[in-house]
Amino acid sequence: MRKMCAASLALVLAACNPMAQMSDADSEIAEFHENFNASNWDAIWNGASDDFRASLTRQEFDAFMDRMRASVGEYQDGSQAGFNVNTNNGVTTTEITLDTTYENGTADEVFTFVGSGEQMQLLNWNIDSTAPWADEPAAQQPEPQMAPGPDAGGDEGMGGKPMGDAAAAPAPAPAPADTGTGK
Repeated sequence: MRKMCAASLALVLAACNPMAQMSDADSEIAEFHENFNASNWDAIWNGASDDFRASLTRQEFDAFMDRMRASVGEYQDGSQAGFNVNTNNGVTTTEITLDTTYENGTADEVFTFVGSGEQMQLLNWNIDSTAPWADEPAAQQPEPQMAPGPDAGGDEGMGGKPMGDAAAAPAPAPAPADTGTGK
């Protein structure tokens, strides 16, 4: 019984050790930035916690990460600005705040991890950057529909003109006729 209590206490103390938690988090952050620079969204998504993945769809995550990467550019350097380690009901969360430099500006980043050691997973990533926000990628525009060519019949010689707003616009009014009266 004493051995089991001692082993349990050792596990609890290891999970509560802020230095070990920070070291584990630093490794996770380095891996995150490496994957960010490589646009390896699969690795970030797969290494995140279930709660992280439940907060948005994979498509939303990929779109956000693509846009963020286009905005800030490549991660270059960072330094720790703060940390918080909290264990509550046997669940350890570690929050690391960084001052970072990216290709297109600086940023404040907050990484929140749940778990410890090999079980540490990304719970949240918050970035506040000075880099301008990249424009949202343009939605795919459908190809304009074309009226049938003269050989297809039924088009009164339209010859493949675009249909839609341009074709539906009324023709300009004819200029007034010259009556020859000089007025």
